[in-house]
Amino acid sequence: MMEFQDNKLFSLLRHLSKLELKRLKGFITSGLGGPSGKSLELLGAITSFYPQFKDEKLNKRWLHETLFPGTTFQEQNLRYSISDLYKQSIRFLGHWELSGKDSEIMPLVRTSLAARGADKPYESLGDPLAKEYEHGKELDSFRESFVHLNQYLSRQNRTDPEALLATAKQLDTFYVATKLKMLCELINSQNVRSGEFQFLFQELIGSMASDGAFQGNPSIAIYSNILKTLTQPNEISHFESLQELLVTYEGYFEREELRDMYKYLMNFCIKKINLGEAQFLNRLFEIYKIVLENKAIYNGRFLSQWDFKNIVVVGIRAGENKWVESFINERIQDLAAVEQQNALTYNSAYLAFSNGNYHQALRLLQNVEFTDLYYQLDIRSVILKCYYEMQDTDALNYHLSAFRLFLSRNKVVSDYQRTIYRNLIRFTGKLMIAKGNPEKTKALKNEIENTKQIADLNWIKKKANDE
Repeated sequence: MMEFQDNKLFSLLRHLSKLELKRLKGFITSGLGGPSGKSLELLGAITSFYPQFKDEKLNKRWLHETLFPGTTFQEQNLRYSISDLYKQSIRFLGHWELSGKDSEIMPLVRTSLAARGADKPYESLGDPLAKEYEHGKELDSFRESFVHLNQYLSRQNRTDPEALLATAKQLDTFYVATKLKMLCELINSQNVRSGEFQFLFQELIGSMASDGAFQGNPSIAIYSNILKTLTQPNEISHFESLQELLVTYEGYFEREELRDMYKYLMNFCIKKINLGEAQFLNRLFEIYKIVLENKAIYNGRFLSQWDFKNIVVVGIRAGENKWVESFINERIQDLAAVEQQNALTYNSAYLAFSNGNYHQALRLLQNVEFTDLYYQLDIRSVILKCYYEMQDTDALNYHLSAFRLFLSRNKVVSDYQRTIYRNLIRFTGKLMIAKGNPEKTKALKNEIENTKQIADLNWIKKKANDE
């Protein structure tokens, strides 16, 4: 049954909001998605199981009887109905994503009008070469100009050198901006993974980006600064220039691209924090507040549960617990419905732990079953720290053994995760043994310093220094 409830249709519908489900129903009813078969009836039957779509009643035979009452069970018919609704859902998402996005639709409209010879309606859209240049939309500008050049002017047997030059300039701008973006992604990937990559025309692209011909273009200016933060990380001025440019030009970019740009800023701060430059913690916290305000961190209309968790952690580390409490209460509704309960429970427990309310944190965590591995590891870490802070030796020892067994038996845990969490378990046990013994504590501090790969390293260091 679980396999059936985890099919691609239910997986997709879990990530739609209630409003989007209602709009999906309207889309199917309108016929815009083409023949829909039993899609409408199927959607009506399963909507009551939203958002989890996990229930014993939700099984193949029940659905078949609902859709095909009084007939012999035939799984193929049910599969066809599920496939039809899935196709309708995909078409709905495509239709919805295009709605109101003139930059995506306009080249298609121009192509259609030009192919039909509908000159008057075409000309009413304006000359794309004469339109005010839109920064951050280099590809869209080039696409419109390319259609104009090759499907409108060419059909009228007109050769216009100015049109050729303008279109070529837009292509150059798109090319340089895109190559810069890809170069930044490649260097960032190279910094994370070992290995060398060859990137054609790397020096030429850098030279073209600094050419005066592209001066004032936000895309090229921003990606040039991102490149500098990656290749010259000790020059803080590049980081500061990048932050200023993003604030100045945030309105020029689609949210998805703006989010990726801000991630470079965040990663720069994280690297500095990991190098011991604690002042970047507050800078990272301020950046999070900016991307919450302008919603650059949102994926569509939703905030990711992992970004939500990261913001809570950074806010607490920055000493902004009151702000974090308000954030949890006010922004939890911005997560996808299927993610809200886990995120609320874990982050509320983590905040309670940070405030010294260890019993409250344990109550929150011990009554919820988390299926996600990352949550499971984080929860076990918080429980471990609660027992340590409460000086509950028996409970701590039992939990350390259970945690160790979980890491050994769980095949999904990566080697790196297994290493850092085993070290957390090992050093927590040693901290308990070293209590009140200065010599053991000193030796333990040296061992911690030389190990590095420890989950919750800052907490372990703090506890060792407190002894």
